[in-house]
Order: sequence, then structure tokens, then C-alpha cells
Amino acid sequence: MATAGGEKEVAAKVATPLDPTGDGAFLAALCEATTVLDRLSDWRGAVTGASTGLVVAQDGSARLVKLQLAARKIKGEIPDAIGLADAMQVLDLSANEMSGPLPATIGDCKKLRKLLLMNNEFDGPLPIGIGLLHKLRELYANNNGFSGGLPKSIGDCHHLKRLWLCNNELEGPIPPELGGCASLELLNMSGNQFSGRIPEELGNCAKLKHLYLNDNKLDNHLPAGLAYCQELVTLELHGNSLSGRFPEEMLSIATLRRVTLGGNLWPASIQTDAAALREAIPDIHVLFSLDDDD
Repeated sequence: MATAGGEKEVAAKVATPLDPTGDGAFLAALCEATTVLDRLSDWRGAVTGASTGLVVAQDGSARLVKLQLAARKIKGEIPDAIGLADAMQVLDLSANEMSGPLPATIGDCKKLRKLLLMNNEFDGPLPIGIGLLHKLRELYANNNGFSGGLPKSIGDCHHLKRLWLCNNELEGPIPPELGGCASLELLNMSGNQFSGRIPEELGNCAKLKHLYLNDNKLDNHLPAGLAYCQELVTLELHGNSLSGRFPEEMLSIATLRRVTLGGNLWPASIQTDAAALREAIPDIHVLFSLDDDD
């Protein structure tokens, strides 16, 4: 089987052991920092497959390309040594009981395409080094305790397609630089404490299909620039402090199917705007209450 980057994967034992100063050092540090000590001997010998969650490239390098440890009840923290695994393309630590911050050294893993951290107890800020992951396609960090602002450097992840940050403790303004993620198809920032305006620059994400900004502290008007997201299907805005009129320009988004507006500070004229949406896009559902059918 070939990886997304073209390397062949091994499903048995690799003849060449992992570099004890690189991938091997990272795995040893992970064992020291977490409750996966029982796998250390297998990892040192580069035994791969479902039991270890480890996939190694079969190109003579014996480099670690995937580490998949979802739902194994692992406790502990990600060690700083993660930066030594700089050939890794997929890291899946989802649905465990891991905690602590995401190390700044994650930025050294420049071949990462998928970073799956959801459903843990991670905390602290998202590191600026996230922006160095130029090959990143999917970042799932939802359902944790991440705090602080969203780094402006996230806008350097030009190939990012799915960004899940919902249900954390992130705060502050949504950086306009997020509009640099021109490949975004799904953006979920709901259930945080983001505040201020929705940046006009999100309209640069022309491939965006699903946008969830509900249950934050966002205010001011909805930017007309979102009309450039002509593939948008879902727009969830409920539970903020948004005001002003719904942009007339957005009536041109024929793909829109679900818009949630409740729990904001819209003027009475929002009902007229909603009626105009329903007339322009017959299949749309405009909801002021999540209990509504329409």
C-alpha cells in the first residue's frame, strides 16, 4: 500500500530499526510521557500494524510515516521530541485521555497531512508553529481545553481542507489571516469564546462548504464578503451577538441549505431578510430556533 506521499507502507516487521536519535527517540519519549510503555520494545524494532499503530516507509529509510493510537485510553502528554519525527504524515491521538499542551516542536513535522487530537484533555495555546505545516490537510482539535487566540500563522496552511476547533476555550478575534486557507471546505469554530467581527477575509475561502461559528461572542454585522463562498451549504451563527442586516449579496449562494440565526442581536428587519433568503433559495432552511422545522 502507498501513502499519500507515495511511500510504500510495511504491515510486518521492518529489517532496519528506527533511528534511535530520530523517530526512535520520539517514540521512547512518548512512552516515558504517557501510559504506552508496553509498546516500547515493539517500537524499537519497528514492528508495525494494528497492535502498535505504527506505519514505516519501505523505501530504505525506515522512517515513521503514521502513528495511529486512537481510543487506547492513553494518559499523559505529547513530548517535545515529537519534532524528531519529521517524516510523519499522520498523527492520530484522538479519543484518549491525554492532556497538556501541543508542543511548539510540532512545527518541525513539516510533512504532516493529518493531525487528529480530538476528544482528549489537551490545554494551553495552539502553537505558532502550526503555520509551518504547509502540507496539512486536516486538523481536528475539537473537544479539548485549548485556550488563547488562534495563531495568525494558521493562514499559511494553504492546503488545509478541514479545521475542527469546536468545544474548546479559544478566545479573542478570528484572525483575518484565516482567509489565507483558500482550500478550506469545512471550518468549525463553534463552542468557544471568539469575539469581535467575523473577518471579511473569510470570503477568500471560496471552496468553503460548511461554516460553524455558533455559540461564541461574535458581534457586529455579517460580512458581505461571505458571498464569495459560492459553494456554501451550511452557515451556523446562532448564540452570538451579531447585528445588522443579512447581506443581500449572499442571496446569490444557490447551494445554501441551512442557516441558523437565533440568539443574536439582529434588528426586526432580519425577518424580512430571512423571507428574502427563502424566496431566493427555495430549498433553504432558515432557523431562528433549533427546534424550528424551517
